[in-house]
Formats: sequence, C-alpha cells, structure tokens
Amino acid sequence: MAKQVGLLTETDLIKIGNLIDARLDVKLEQKMANYPTKEEAIADKAEILAAIKDFKDEDKAHKMLHSNLGEDVPKLQQQVKHLFKTFEIVDPTEVVPSY
Repeated sequence: MAKQVGLLTETDLIKIGNLIDARLDVKLEQKMANYPTKEEAIADKAEILAAIKDFKDEDKAHKMLHSNLGEDVPKLQQQVKHLFKTFEIVDPTEVVPSY
C-alpha cells in the first residue's frame, strides 16, 4: 500500500506531479508553435543577408556611376562649346543670364 503523506498518498502526489508535467508540456508546445523552426529561422536570416548583399552591390554600382561626375563636368563643358562653334549656335549662358 502507498505511503500516506498528510491527506494524500505518495501515489496521489506522483499522479498530480505527472498531470502538472503533462499540462506544462502542452502549454510549452502551444507557445513554441508560434516560433519558427531552426531551419526556418536560418532560411529567413539567409534571405535577409542576401537582400542586404544585393543592396550593397547595387549601391556600389550606383555610386561608381557618379564617382567621376566632378571630373566629367569640365570635359563636357568643353565638348558643348565645341558643338556651339561647330553648329554656329549662340551659347545660352551668354544670351540669357538666368542659365
């Protein structure tokens, strides 16, 4: 016969403990169901890192397009002046002061 501990026997206490453990396991499973699995989390992180890398690569390419704009301005001005002379066009900066 089970040993009596107060109003409950040792068997009663073990059964109560098992019920508590089972309820806690169910609650834990319910909580964990809202979180992604390890594989899903890794896949999400990989996708985010790939998007960041793509953005950085695109940004580098975009900045390279603009890197020598300051150097190109005098060259472009010279080419425009040459075209004005070639086609006998009046320089608009000389005609209209707002340019």
